[in-house]
Amino acid sequence: MPNVAIDSLAERPPLTPFTNRFGEHLLYEVNREAFSQISAHDRLQTHLGKALSAKDSLHIILGSDSGLLIPLLRGMERPPSSRYLIIEIPTVIQWLERQGLLDDLPVDMRCVTLDDWASVAHELKIVDYGYINGIRLHHSFAVMDAFLPEYADLRWRMTEDLNQLHWDIQAQLGNESFTYCQLRNLGDFQQPAALLKGLYKGRTAILLAGGPSLDETLPWVQVHRDKLLVLSVSRISRRLLQVGIEPDFVFSIDPTDMSFDISREMLGFSPATSLVHAFHITPLLLGAWRHRAFYMGPMLPWNSPLNRKDNASGPGPTVTNTALWCAGEMGCSTIILAGVDLCFSASGHTHAQGSNETQAGPRLEPAAIQIETQVGDTANTTPDFASAIKILGLQAATLGKKGIKLVNPSPHAAKIEGIEFIECDSIPLDDGLFEPARGLAEHVPPLDSPQRLKQRQKLQQELRHALFACGKIQAMAKDAIDLNSLFYRSKDRGEALRHKAGMDRIEMSFKRELRAMASLTKALGIRDFLRITRPHESIIEAEFSVTEELTRMYYESYRDGTQRLKALIEECAERLDSRMAEESSCPDLSALTAQWLQDRQPGRARVWMSRHPEAVARSTPDDLERLEVCLREFDTQMGETDTAHARRARGHARLSASIDRARLLFSHRDQDGLERLIHTLEHHPEQEDAMLYQAFARGLLAELAGDVEAAMEHYLPIFEAQFEPLLENALIRVASCYLAMEHPEGAFMTLETLSGLSPIYRPHLVELLYTMDRLNEAADLCHAHLRIFPEDVSTQLKLARIYAESGARESARMMLNYILDKNPDNTTARHMLEAIDHKGA
Repeated sequence: MPNVAIDSLAERPPLTPFTNRFGEHLLYEVNREAFSQISAHDRLQTHLGKALSAKDSLHIILGSDSGLLIPLLRGMERPPSSRYLIIEIPTVIQWLERQGLLDDLPVDMRCVTLDDWASVAHELKIVDYGYINGIRLHHSFAVMDAFLPEYADLRWRMTEDLNQLHWDIQAQLGNESFTYCQLRNLGDFQQPAALLKGLYKGRTAILLAGGPSLDETLPWVQVHRDKLLVLSVSRISRRLLQVGIEPDFVFSIDPTDMSFDISREMLGFSPATSLVHAFHITPLLLGAWRHRAFYMGPMLPWNSPLNRKDNASGPGPTVTNTALWCAGEMGCSTIILAGVDLCFSASGHTHAQGSNETQAGPRLEPAAIQIETQVGDTANTTPDFASAIKILGLQAATLGKKGIKLVNPSPHAAKIEGIEFIECDSIPLDDGLFEPARGLAEHVPPLDSPQRLKQRQKLQQELRHALFACGKIQAMAKDAIDLNSLFYRSKDRGEALRHKAGMDRIEMSFKRELRAMASLTKALGIRDFLRITRPHESIIEAEFSVTEELTRMYYESYRDGTQRLKALIEECAERLDSRMAEESSCPDLSALTAQWLQDRQPGRARVWMSRHPEAVARSTPDDLERLEVCLREFDTQMGETDTAHARRARGHARLSASIDRARLLFSHRDQDGLERLIHTLEHHPEQEDAMLYQAFARGLLAELAGDVEAAMEHYLPIFEAQFEPLLENALIRVASCYLAMEHPEGAFMTLETLSGLSPIYRPHLVELLYTMDRLNEAADLCHAHLRIFPEDVSTQLKLARIYAESGARESARMMLNYILDKNPDNTTARHMLEAIDHKGA
């Protein structure tokens, strides 16, 4: 049998043009039967039509569905303020170019490869669109189905890139959600974290974070608990409670509801634990916290005597960065980092036991980034972890200059300059008993009820002043809108100048006596103000530079933004009144419980009950029932398992993602990577299915080692289970193994099965029949294939070759002339025709 390339089936067959029954031209390998029952136009219109009509948007579309999306976009009414960027895989781009589908694209449309997307997106002002929350990501059917592995990789890489861009833009803008949380937290702020400065000078602290190596360190922490200042990030509270460790300080900074899902178990700590939090911590956590708490950053989002200048916010972007900085501010001379891995463990986990991530299973998506560990091994990591490694390195350098020693006892954590690797048992500890809570109580006594009342009264006064300023800004913005209209309609120059002077006076007030509240209005409504910049106007020529419309939009942004700010402040004032009422010995529990439930803070009942046990004892049956309703609701919150974070974690651990990862590793002949994947799959919670994915990876590994017989044994369980997610991929590998073993009959049966699954494998079967000298069968299969794919030039050439080999030279000439009539530049067809004519001569 003539030699056949072993890996020919691993490589993608040539893309096959195909016309469906609706007359739409597509590439079969890209979309297969996606548009066989309903036309591509109708399916794409239903799937994306409405979404793509959003104005003020940069629409990023992954995949073009064989180019069928392009005429749909051309034909739709596209908002002039939007742009469209299609990202395609290179082979499809080449086909689109040959078909002329990319010729003369409208100025608001581009189609590029992944390698070029960032530069083109920059030209289309992606950052400006990000400022106005206008980046929209859409997936074609080709990407969602991912029949070609390149589409799975495209989706993963673009998701990572856009997530990072979103993070960067939020950091540049400042996050309006920070201010919303800050105002909603006003009644729950206790004492500034600046009071902790230098409190534990010269002591050794251990910072417990959420990486997988945490579990290796916890037994050592338990043994040496009385010699350590224990700090922890809030997300590991579940795990700490499981092993019976309560930190001295728990840290939380995130403003999102998801932070409650991740960290809610911290509410189970005893009074021995104090909370250190950002001013923008989610109110769902802070409102339910029963013990001492210290806030970082300003109390109010405007200049106020209540904002301590020495109460810094601490560095980000993660809570680990913040906690590390705070440990330095507390005066600690040595800080041990436990669970600060910033990479995958050998089992593929990214977080410690007890976390949603570990319960969901190891992370199986492709990981393109590898880093060095503290003992010189390599480990996979994610783009956000890689970014955190750089930031932590900078932070370590800053702390090192202050004489603070950083230690990480995990051998498999990321290697970071300025952080020393020392195993736990070799870390020197202070002698004697250390009682951080006692020292805290002695040097920083907690607020009592009168002090809380006094602080909240001052905050009430601040809110009244803020509401008055908001009212003035709103009235002035309305006046400015009217003056702007009069200015552009005035025919008398003097009258126009008076209107302009009025707008100037208003603008001056915004910049002087109302500056603080005007700035806050702009910060909260930054996206409205940024819309005035119109990122699209460098492409479509602006009608005018400074216009009535833009000025009107500017003052409307002030008017509407101030209205939103007023509503928020009024809501916060009501909540502050409720917090003050909590201090009463005989409060209206009907009003209090209603407020708690409205704020989704039923755990506030526990706070009130712990502070006022005498009032609880005096409560009426109706009030006790109201409290019980809150407690039941709180139990429901705490017991919820199908949270948004848990669902996201399960998404990262999808077993199907391991197929793309395994194929990618196999294509790079990465045996170490495949071994790591096999080890990862051993730890997946869905072991029955995971064993089949593991068998597939073991088969690939055996092929790379040259043991095709062992590979066949590994693939066998997939066929025995008729496991559909892996069946096609396993059949491809088995066919390649048969070819490597020079077993054409086995390869034939396997390819015949594959051809039944999808006609894209028929050309391979044709090639095999040709090498087996079964020319008539090969010709029949070519005819059958060309009835479905009449434009498949590769199969036409195969048929011409078969005709020539079997002596049907005239039929071969007819086929080759047909190809050349369609494309005179096809050199393969021309050379074959010349060879036939030469033999005939």
